[in-house]
Amino acid sequence: MGKYKIIKGLPSVFENESAKKHKEQKVHEPELDELYTQIGKLTTQNEWIKKVL
Repeated sequence: MGKYKIIKGLPSVFENESAKKHKEQKVHEPELDELYTQIGKLTTQNEWIKKVL
């Protein structure tokens, strides 16, 4: 009976891991937004400098 209990509980292990990753993504979301904004700004500046030179 022990191994059936383990097999039955396996999906919850993966669900918990997925929820943990989702929570981590939410924590870092503001930082990612700021970084993407900076990347966009720097890319635009870089393209402008290429055209000017």
